[in-house]
Amino acid sequence: MAYNDFKRYVWLIDLLQSHEGMTFKEISDIWKDESGGLKKEEEKKGLPLRTFHNHIKAIKEIFDIEIYYRDAAWQINPQSWVKMSLLKQSLLSKLSLNNTILEYDPLKDRIIYEEVAEPDNEFLRKITRAMNKGLRIKLTYQKFNAESTQYLFEPYCLKMFNHRWYLLGRKKGEKELIVLAMDERLKAVEDPSDPAIEHFHYPKGFSGKDYFDSSVGVIVNSGKIQPVRVRVFGEQVYYWRSAPLHHSQKEIEKADGHSVFELMLNPDDLELEQLLFSKINQIEVLEPEALRKKMISYIKMMQAIYSINATQR
Repeated sequence: MAYNDFKRYVWLIDLLQSHEGMTFKEISDIWKDESGGLKKEEEKKGLPLRTFHNHIKAIKEIFDIEIYYRDAAWQINPQSWVKMSLLKQSLLSKLSLNNTILEYDPLKDRIIYEEVAEPDNEFLRKITRAMNKGLRIKLTYQKFNAESTQYLFEPYCLKMFNHRWYLLGRKKGEKELIVLAMDERLKAVEDPSDPAIEHFHYPKGFSGKDYFDSSVGVIVNSGKIQPVRVRVFGEQVYYWRSAPLHHSQKEIEKADGHSVFELMLNPDDLELEQLLFSKINQIEVLEPEALRKKMISYIKMMQAIYSINATQR
């Protein structure tokens, strides 16, 4: 399959996803006007019907997305989105955005990406293959300001957080689950020398999603889940409504100039503390008391730092 054909499939999915239903003529007219470099010479007057049907068939085979004709219009079967995993949805969204930018090449300096720390593709392939077969892998990992170490690792799941990929699992012979960042700290990933020996038992019923459910990032502590209540002021309220910190977030109180949000989390979470402190001039942590005291201690530390700097000028 040619790369250009793949981009055409994504273009068609994206078009139909943004409309409740379209006639073939409407699709063909938009193809003629918008598809840019995806068009072949004979398609400049519109998308041939035979090509359209071939695309529908290929989209079903590759993405498992059904496009059908219903109520006098072509549309995507909504069940396709229900069945699609979040990972596939994310990948499809990324491909769609890439298509859009490539289509309007003159705008490339006006569409600015935020760089993402992508893992080495070969590392990712080896890890996912090992996850699928239940095999240990040999990792070489170097923490910041430390020597690199090598060990056999049992890969449980992968998670993306804050534009980085992380690997959850455990070292061979140890009970504690750990999280490794798949960035420059991950130096090497090797297949097991003897797959017959290096199989491991993946716990029945274990869910990576459930494991991380009580945290906002990738740090998971043993404390219990409890309500975290935060009073948010001014325009920051709108940001909290449009981009919740956690899926459990609820707005439990509205007032003139502020709102109170509640999240069900383990509050003993460094990433949560850092996230809240980054907004410290627009929020007030109300509960639990231990988290509120930490915020107060951080504020005092900052006061001390800036007081020292002021005397040095």
